[in-house]
Amino acid sequence: MKTVTIKNDYEQAVEAFNNELNDYYEKHIADDRPYFGNEAMCEYMSEFEDALNEGTDLTWELGKKTRNGYVASFSPSEEWEEKHLEIDDGSKIQIQMINSHAAYITMGDKEVYLDNSTGEGIVEITKGED
Repeated sequence: MKTVTIKNDYEQAVEAFNNELNDYYEKHIADDRPYFGNEAMCEYMSEFEDALNEGTDLTWELGKKTRNGYVASFSPSEEWEEKHLEIDDGSKIQIQMINSHAAYITMGDKEVYLDNSTGEGIVEITKGED
């Protein structure tokens, strides 16, 4: 399962998202800048995550019509996505070394404990067991 999160300064991501969304709104819908706070960004991220997991394209509709009469749909810029979004597909491998003989290895939803400090070669699955 893929997850979408903010990878750096959350407040900066919210501000940049709202600036892009308000610029779009002002240009295509009405002379207004109604978006503030994190609600719009959180809604977009949730729908984006759903679309990624369903394998569909996201058309995020604003519930308004453009000045030309079309349904208004918005997507943040690629620059915003690259700077602020982290998309985790669950396949990353993380290694947390305890010492030179022991470590936790996380692979997707599995966490494995490896310990050879006594020469026994201990291997334990500590979460995500089937």
